[in-house]
Amino acid sequence: MYYFYAFSGIIQGQYRDKQESMKKTFIYLLAMLAVVGSCRREPVPQKKEEKGERRRLVLRQPSENFQIPCGGKLVFSFALHDTTHALAIDSICCFIHGKKAGVFNTLDFICPVAEDEKTGTKKISLEVFFRDGKKEVYQVNGYFLAARQPRQYGCKVLKTYPHDITSYTQGLVYHEGCLYESTGLYRKSKIRKLEYTTGKVLAERKLEDKYFGEGIAIANQRLYQITWNEKVGFVYSLDKFEIQQYFNLPSPEGWGMAFNKTFLLMSDGSYKIYFLDTLTLVPHHTIDVADHERMITELNEMEWVDGIIYANVYQTDVIVMIDENTGQVTGRIDCSGLLSETDRHPETDVLNGIAYLPQSKHFLITGKNWPKLFEVIWVKK
Repeated sequence: MYYFYAFSGIIQGQYRDKQESMKKTFIYLLAMLAVVGSCRREPVPQKKEEKGERRRLVLRQPSENFQIPCGGKLVFSFALHDTTHALAIDSICCFIHGKKAGVFNTLDFICPVAEDEKTGTKKISLEVFFRDGKKEVYQVNGYFLAARQPRQYGCKVLKTYPHDITSYTQGLVYHEGCLYESTGLYRKSKIRKLEYTTGKVLAERKLEDKYFGEGIAIANQRLYQITWNEKVGFVYSLDKFEIQQYFNLPSPEGWGMAFNKTFLLMSDGSYKIYFLDTLTLVPHHTIDVADHERMITELNEMEWVDGIIYANVYQTDVIVMIDENTGQVTGRIDCSGLLSETDRHPETDVLNGIAYLPQSKHFLITGKNWPKLFEVIWVKK
């Protein structure tokens, strides 16, 4: 009997130990569940749209690579995949190049474009919010063009001066009574200071044979020059043409230069113009150039006067007038017919070179390997 009670006591002790162990395990599990539950109460990132998941809407307008003039109206139109979501749209936020342009609550709406808007490539983003908490983003790219057709001008010659026919003109600028010229071609590139009425060379520096000289500009009593494919520019002392600094170009090619009293302007053969800080020589901002019909590419040698950029369009006899703030082409100057057939020779190339004479408000223009430099004014057609 004794053994029976002893054995029973052992069993009961083990049972109590097991109960205590189970109780501890139960409390531990409750604590773990509480931690997990608290984690689940934190915001859960929105589930991304899975590949192949059907979107609720279709953007019908505008189409990819649309074109619209500044001052016009962007028309947007969505179509539903099915009618179940017809009343489920909360709002549509429209962003033009990252800037909010408006909030709408219908599938078809119009977003006006300001007349003084910058021209160029634009990315439109449309964030569609549904009442069930879901969001879809639609994007489309296009171009803003100039608000109106540019004014048409001709070119009236007032005086003619001699020009070195061996000078493959890439840059031209007038400064304090003298003309500065940059010429191109490998092994022939140079910068010159000239007496523009006679063509007399007052100073000259030849570039190393590996460089193809391009546009020039003068700012803060220093002369800046860029190169074509070498991705480098030079800063010279204005008096002796001594190189004071090298700098990297912001694009693969350098074409034209100008100075607008604040920034150095640079073209690269595209429709883009860079505005470089005169100290750091890195871009501060850019503009894209367009007229009322298209983007204007192959912008070459440039001049700046009172907020207007004058730019040669390569391989044409045209100079375009560009609003420096918007990139809109406001004028088109036809310079055809300046050289007679007797003036032309086998090396004669295209129009290139614009310099402004501030005293008379006239312009000097020439071309690559042209025998003449022309003092001109623009006349309305």
